[in-house]
Amino acid sequence: QATVANNTLQACSLNIRGANDCGKRDLIDLWGHWYNIKVMAIQESKINSNRKIDTTNYSWFLSSNVTPEQRSKVEQLKLNNQSVGLADKLQAQKFHGVGILVHKSFMPALVNIVAVNSRIIVAHFKGKTDLWFISAYAPQADHDESIKDDFYKALQQTIQGIPGECFWMILEDFNAQIAHKEEALDSLVGDFYLRAGE
Repeated sequence: QATVANNTLQACSLNIRGANDCGKRDLIDLWGHWYNIKVMAIQESKINSNRKIDTTNYSWFLSSNVTPEQRSKVEQLKLNNQSVGLADKLQAQKFHGVGILVHKSFMPALVNIVAVNSRIIVAHFKGKTDLWFISAYAPQADHDESIKDDFYKALQQTIQGIPGECFWMILEDFNAQIAHKEEALDSLVGDFYLRAGE
């Protein structure tokens, strides 16, 4: 069981738009360590397999639903110098992916990681009250309704699987499009943001 200074646990959620670059992973690692964040949920990792990656201060647990068969099919086509069709390429890449980063000082409290799918991963920590963190990445508004329904059903099932006496938190990117930005803000914010007073 790990102890947390002042009974305060820092957690955050980041849409990182790709974790394949080790330089980017190192920057996130340093940033989180600087702010003493024990648990970071990440979305849009673009890593196409379930895996654990270690950086200086964090263990990264990543979730994807790209199957080994999808990856090996593309690799085989490449080895045979055959062209890889767009459908095969997209199946092997999946543009989402989620993860949970656990600070190494907090690893003794980690009980389990459950990679639900490429949009949901869960971390369970032991403490006076058990802690459950869910990293979730919702489909964008323009996705097919069935994809969105599947996501919210899986999220609901995940929440229902957490014992009632535990503390749980969803750290997410729900892809909400609140208001379209003005051109003057192009270099400051993403395409959508929440304006003061809305």
